[in-house]
Amino acid sequence: MICPKCKNPIEDSATVCEWCGVVLQTKTEKETVFCPKCKNSVKEKSATCEWCGYKMRIETENDNDDGIASWSEIGKAIIIVLFIGLIIIAIITITINK
Repeated sequence: MICPKCKNPIEDSATVCEWCGVVLQTKTEKETVFCPKCKNSVKEKSATCEWCGYKMRIETENDNDDGIASWSEIGKAIIIVLFIGLIIIAIITITINK
């Protein structure tokens, strides 16, 4: 087996990497995932990684993977477009008044 963090070879039965110390996910730990930051094994429903403090994404029933933007994403896009519009209007006003 290869360590998911340091990529060194380790024994298939290992629970901890002898090279980097990462705690490995075993086949019996069906409700665990690897932290994307430190690669340690974390309980699937954990809000944060107990090793490095990384905020884990918790999937909920309301998560949509259908490609449709959420209202907060749409709101951010509208604010950006309005801000760019104001900058363009300011540049045109300054150019005309010269």
